[in-house]
Amino acid sequence: IETSRQSELQLGSTIQQQLLFRGVPAGIDGVDAVVLAQPSKAINGDFYDIHAHSRQCVDIALADVMGSGIPAALLGAAAKIELIQTVAELTQGAATLPTPREIVKGYHKAMSPRLFAIERFITFCYTRIDLVRGVASIVNCGHLPPLLYRARTGKCEPVTCEQMPLGFASLVEYEQVTIPIEPGDILLQCSDGVTETLSPEGEFYGFERLEQFLLAHHHLHSDGILDALNEELHQFCNGDNQHIDDRTCLIFRIGEINEQSPNLLATTSEPDNLPEIRSFVESRILDLFGGEAVRDLLPEILLATDEAIVN
Repeated sequence: IETSRQSELQLGSTIQQQLLFRGVPAGIDGVDAVVLAQPSKAINGDFYDIHAHSRQCVDIALADVMGSGIPAALLGAAAKIELIQTVAELTQGAATLPTPREIVKGYHKAMSPRLFAIERFITFCYTRIDLVRGVASIVNCGHLPPLLYRARTGKCEPVTCEQMPLGFASLVEYEQVTIPIEPGDILLQCSDGVTETLSPEGEFYGFERLEQFLLAHHHLHSDGILDALNEELHQFCNGDNQHIDDRTCLIFRIGEINEQSPNLLATTSEPDNLPEIRSFVESRILDLFGGEAVRDLLPEILLATDEAIVN
């Protein structure tokens, strides 16, 4: 019976890895990115999603579902499907790209009633890296804060925005934090399975150690940082890989931003390039004139852009 159970768990883990834990999408310019997903009990209760709106604009979602094992994995799968549907509904046919705050608002509206019904919650962090504008926009719902290494100063800082997890309350207005990013900066996002790795003496690895780790390894490529973190956690827990919680970690090293003039876009008038062109036109107009000044005109401008490319 136990052998059969372990076989089913392994099969479930394989299905989860293949269908739910996609790697980093190809074709993202200016970002060196890697992902780690290690379940504590064969099947992972954490989930992540990486969605590229264009070659220079990518959204990253990271969530930690309450609990672990099969129940958490089932909830995580349902929650990820709901997230993908929410993003699709908000972006399809939209004149402008919805902000992370708008996406989280829609996701909270769809997901929280279901979480209330089963008395569960999800910590959730939604980040957009926009290399055209040189900013990262973050909405954090009770999750560990992203850790940012700034190449200009050589310092690490958590991007704090303390808000409640999804499933805690229905009347919540989640706020968005937007920060500048530059070449050489590193954004590290992880679940608490990383910081709550236990030593043989019962001590947590902790967020401060994670900050010191990133300071010591910022010179490496993203995959080198991830390998070094894996090794450090292995040594910290003295080789005991039966960690108490799922571990998920995403590392994004920012490369060159706006190598060309910010007012120029090198592309071709192919229909496949339309999302990138729309994103570029929208960001340039908003940067030059501000959101309120052009809010009513922007849909018409983007429609004219569509017609110019298609025709």
